[in-house]
Amino acid sequence: MVSKPHKIVSFRCPNVSRHLCLTLLFLLIPKLLIANVPEPSPQDKVLTQQRIVYKKALKAYRLKQYKRFEKYTDLLQSYPLYPYLKYKSLRRNLSRTKLETVNTFLDEYSDSPVSDTLRTRLLQTLASKAQWKNYLLSYKPQKSAKLQCLYLKALYKEGFIDAAFQQVPELWLVAKSQDKACNYIFDQYESAGNVSDEMIWQRIELAIKKGRIPLAKFLAQKMSTEDQQWISLWIQSHYKPATLYNHPLLKNNHHKRYTIITHAVKRQVRKNTDEAIELLLHLENTTGIPYDNKIAIYKKIGLTLVQRHEESASAWLEKIPDTHATDEVKVWKIQDGIRHESWSEVIEHINSLSATEQTNIRWQFWWGYAHKQLGNTVESEETLKRVASRRDYYGFLAADLTDQPYRFENAPIVNNPLLAQVILNLSGIKRAREFHHFKQYAKARREWNNATNDFSDDYLLTAAKIAHSWKWYDRAISAIGKTKNLNDVEIRFPLVYKDIVDNFSNKQKIDSAWTYAIIRRESIFINDAKSSKGALGLMQIMPRTARATARSSKTRYKGKHQLIKTKQNIRLGTHYLKQLFKRHNQQTVLATAAYNAGPRNVNKWLPDDEPMDAIRWIESIPFKETREYVTNVMAYKIIYQHRMGLDSTSQLSQLMPPVFPDKNKI
Repeated sequence: MVSKPHKIVSFRCPNVSRHLCLTLLFLLIPKLLIANVPEPSPQDKVLTQQRIVYKKALKAYRLKQYKRFEKYTDLLQSYPLYPYLKYKSLRRNLSRTKLETVNTFLDEYSDSPVSDTLRTRLLQTLASKAQWKNYLLSYKPQKSAKLQCLYLKALYKEGFIDAAFQQVPELWLVAKSQDKACNYIFDQYESAGNVSDEMIWQRIELAIKKGRIPLAKFLAQKMSTEDQQWISLWIQSHYKPATLYNHPLLKNNHHKRYTIITHAVKRQVRKNTDEAIELLLHLENTTGIPYDNKIAIYKKIGLTLVQRHEESASAWLEKIPDTHATDEVKVWKIQDGIRHESWSEVIEHINSLSATEQTNIRWQFWWGYAHKQLGNTVESEETLKRVASRRDYYGFLAADLTDQPYRFENAPIVNNPLLAQVILNLSGIKRAREFHHFKQYAKARREWNNATNDFSDDYLLTAAKIAHSWKWYDRAISAIGKTKNLNDVEIRFPLVYKDIVDNFSNKQKIDSAWTYAIIRRESIFINDAKSSKGALGLMQIMPRTARATARSSKTRYKGKHQLIKTKQNIRLGTHYLKQLFKRHNQQTVLATAAYNAGPRNVNKWLPDDEPMDAIRWIESIPFKETREYVTNVMAYKIIYQHRMGLDSTSQLSQLMPPVFPDKNKI
């Protein structure tokens, strides 16, 4: 049955009483609008009231009005976030609460991260009281090394000594000093004669390779006087590899002699390759270096030189025999060949990759591209047309080379109402939705991730559809990204904050599709995203960069808390992007690389004398993260142009003009 369209009613106020008429109309319009709003369901009404009470409970807890807090908590036993209120109550009285009560809570809400949080606090409390039996009863596998060590202590104290000792090596043989809570079980293990010299050497090697020298020095105290001399030489050569020149200790045999030599020469490679090669030749003549150690050093020299785009790189890489050439070495040989347009070598090295690595779309593209450069039309056309069927960076480039249209293949996820209802009824999803409603996004993500962790593809796709309908775009992108079905382009590449993106992109005279591509790659639209290095917000801006950009753009900036605000983040992000664009000769590829790796690195990677095709330059970027970042952003830019109806704007290859040398290098 087709519903009738609403009748549009025109209204005219009589001139005589126009003021009175308009006043009455002003009062009447809100009532007319409210009349058209559907009546909320009984469930919605209950949820609204529960949210009000929940906020009151949090306020009471914040004000330390605990009796009032408990009263509100009791009213919310059917509310999704009730466990979080109960957690606050238990945490406050944890040392006085019966273990049975706590464990009942842990079992009842085992599907929630709040259970893990409370268990951590419980275990710490039980350990502080030396209640080891209860610790064992309450313990479940933990990521925390401290809690793991306390678990082994509990086993030991309760008489399960062998069980405790069996698990010590995994915690002891690490490259860092463990928490002091581990000292007890480590001491017992060592006192029982279980720590051999070989174990100590293994840990010393791990520590020195990670630069944890204080730990290595501490462990050295457990060794013989002779071994201490070798450890001292190892540490000295770690800081100053040249220490090994004519060092008298190297005349003696020791099972770690060549390990120390290899480590020192590799360290020197990082500082000065020429001096490392000189040291290597000297040590080969004076001490002799076993074959495997030499190959390891050749690999370090070759990979370092090729990443610095040195001409001598290929000679060192060729020293590595096929029996020792890993896919990593072969990949760098391919990249070096691409940079220098050695197309026959590119094909040869791609053919030498492992079968698994050869299936990588990147190498399929370059195999076809290399054949095209050599005039092998049949081989190149077949391969490149196959690659052109993909919706990604290499697919778009292959389409340009073979005059094929881009394959966007938008296939919306099919609605599954029954499955959607099953997911919506999950406690974890309900909790996630409530936290999302209150804009507590970190807690919301934690609940969502925990609830969807073991979902099959069907469940994940439906979950993506649900998250998208809630305008929770990052969880929708994340969910669909874990499946094999990546063809719902609208969900994977949402046009969020379009007015803001268009406004600030237009002000900076940069492409909105480019801004969207950066946001999509940097944060997948997580407003409060924070990287391990401290970058914040949608466009992942470092606070230092934000301050400098705010000064240059004469924008008011009150501090890093502003970077998680959509408008301010995009304002500063687009301005910084424009600065990089201008600094790098209005070259989108270079500016994109600089946004990820910094302008200084990009300048170091520029060609020395002759211009280079952008696709070859991208392939020679030494940082894997930056190389993949650039290819993703350029592909996303094309997809966003399509989403914005700008398909005819340009092809990907047209967005990537040749990369010119740094004028200061010429």
